[in-house]
Amino acid sequence: MAVRSTAIVTTSSSRAWERTDLRDLIGHGEHVQSDVTLEEVHKLFGSHDREFMAVLEDGRVLGVCSRHDIGMRLGARYGFSLFSRSPVREFLSRSPALVRVGQPIGEVLQIVFSRANDSFYDDVVLLGEDDAFLGLIHVHTLVRLQTQAMRSNIVQLEAQQRVIREKNRQMEDDLVMAREIQLAMLPQGQLAFPPDAAEGEESIRFAHLYRPAEKVGGDFVHVIPISPDEIGVFIADVMGHGVRSALVTAMLRAMVEEIGSACTDPGLVLAQLNRALAGIIRQAGDMMYATALYLVADVGAGRVRFATAGHPGPILMSRISDRTEQIICPRGVGGPGLCIFDDATYGVAEFALERDDMVLLFTDGLIEASNSSGELFGVERVCEAMREGRRHADLPVLLDGIVSASQRFGGGGDFEDDVCLAALHMATTSASAGLNGRRRNPETWSGTSLVK
Repeated sequence: MAVRSTAIVTTSSSRAWERTDLRDLIGHGEHVQSDVTLEEVHKLFGSHDREFMAVLEDGRVLGVCSRHDIGMRLGARYGFSLFSRSPVREFLSRSPALVRVGQPIGEVLQIVFSRANDSFYDDVVLLGEDDAFLGLIHVHTLVRLQTQAMRSNIVQLEAQQRVIREKNRQMEDDLVMAREIQLAMLPQGQLAFPPDAAEGEESIRFAHLYRPAEKVGGDFVHVIPISPDEIGVFIADVMGHGVRSALVTAMLRAMVEEIGSACTDPGLVLAQLNRALAGIIRQAGDMMYATALYLVADVGAGRVRFATAGHPGPILMSRISDRTEQIICPRGVGGPGLCIFDDATYGVAEFALERDDMVLLFTDGLIEASNSSGELFGVERVCEAMREGRRHADLPVLLDGIVSASQRFGGGGDFEDDVCLAALHMATTSASAGLNGRRRNPETWSGTSLVK
């Protein structure tokens, strides 16, 4: 059985085999005219060792005849008496492979090695540009040429793979550095406010947890000290994840830092960010958007003001009322994601704070983790994980427990989207005057509605 092979053709012009002149591959030029009898053809084959001869008619190649086929025909019982005087044109071999001078060598190899098994070893007919017969090429010559081509391609592929590996290594190194830079841009460790407060005298503690789906991601959180009694927290989720999203998060962070403590109105902050980011993204001709939430915690007044741009509302855990619920902006207060409408406006919602309250901000990668049935982890399971982990005084441990619960729900694998959490924990001491002596009616939530 013939071994079939396929020509490997590439576009590089630097390899010698691609510049092969087909005339240099001619093995012989044996041929007969189409009206010669089989007996005469048989004698001609006996005078040389060629296995094939071209059959010409009026100067054009009609086909190819085979030593084996003619020998079998005449050697059969009554074969010589029946066929010896017949012209060779009636006993041509199967359709020959015809190639022309100037034809790309890769195309020639493809034609030759795509033949059926019963004609795979037949000589190949080479024609001139005017279709004149030039000679026959042995198939083993073309096999050697194809082997040379394959070796050349292997060498080139190995060289290309080395280049690709090196570029991939450089990209991996760049991504590792980008990840380190992105993580360095996040708040470092567990923070306390006011920053100069003695241990145990802080008004509020802050911690965050970030799990990018890739080496770099599109989620981030940023803390802005506004005054001894106020801090701002900005959390955002840029569409997708990876390098493109990470670049947008870097731009957003720079814009938030530029605003700094100059504006304590969350709605105005989001509107300003939306206009600035939309202008940049439109100029780049890209289509990107981000959800965001900006929150200002006024510990002195015992209030939290926040605005949301298509982002999930915060979750409030109250020890006094023993409730853990998501705060939903009233109808008409929330606004669209950033970069969707240039002139979008954002309303502000408020809710009250008590001692030992905890506020959780998160991106949707946390709640959109799904199990094998397609069920989402959801907000209520986040609340359950918060209640379960409340015994932990350490905020990072609590956040890690929430993320672990979501991950277990999704089967224990990696998250498909970036996950970012941030927690604010109010003081349990009397360090903040605004928290002294106040109590909240559990059924009364100023400017907000809650979902269990």
